Amino acid sequence: MAITHDYNPFEVTCGGGEGAGQSSLPPPSPGTAAMLGSFAHNPFTNIGSNLLKQLPTTSKNFTDYLQKPVSNSIYVEEVTVCEILNLITSLKSNKSSGPDGISCRLIKENAYLLCEPLCYIYNLSLSSGVVPEKFKLAKVVPIYKKGAITQTCNYRPISLLNIFNKLLEKVVYHRLFTFLNKNKVIYKFQFGLRKHYATSLALLDVLDTCYKNVDASNKVIGIFLDLQKAFDTVDHDVLLYKLQYYGIRGVLFNWLKII
Repeated sequence: MAITHDYNPFEVTCGGGEGAGQSSLPPPSPGTAAMLGSFAHNPFTNIGSNLLKQLPTTSKNFTDYLQKPVSNSIYVEEVTVCEILNLITSLKSNKSSGPDGISCRLIKENAYLLCEPLCYIYNLSLSSGVVPEKFKLAKVVPIYKKGAITQTCNYRPISLLNIFNKLLEKVVYHRLFTFLNKNKVIYKFQFGLRKHYATSLALLDVLDTCYKNVDASNKVIGIFLDLQKAFDTVDHDVLLYKLQYYGIRGVLFNWLKII
């Protein structure tokens, strides 16, 4: 994925990203200004690989933890104009635009003009396994989290994609999730990133287990892990292996490899 850097390094925002309260940082010192300017040349590309090098070796292989493979292969349903129209109307107008500068509001105001050509482009992409090059561009903005302002590790990169790519990803997500859910691939205790499975339900499940054991005069011990840069350290080769193992094959698999 290519990355653009058309942001002002002095306009770094605080908080947790979209929707969070944001405020300006204090005026930077010359050293801080130089560090922020270096983001344009070091866009967090080595975070994942550097962390992976620190992991201890193990005799276990990720394949030891896989369930039974899915024999069926995914069938990618054709994208419809009605589907695209519904996705566009569901967009939030205040979302940030990507490197192309086209806003959600502009797309929503022209939804009826855009849905047919977008439907054609999306179907062509999914049937050929080719992703438009412009869809691979992202504008990466560093969001300050905590700690010393001069340390790059205290910033979280936010990738702003263009809205047309986001719509296509939603199309693919719906088909992927439907297939994986139908074939019972998704872990039943996967909370978060699933409809009707909020992370608050995970907390309720833990509390319920604790209460039951306390009532039974059992001792309860909890071990909580926080994975550093979890998404950045995902091994893409392992992820692609698992997708193919669980039925994501053919053109869609090739499409996911190049996205």
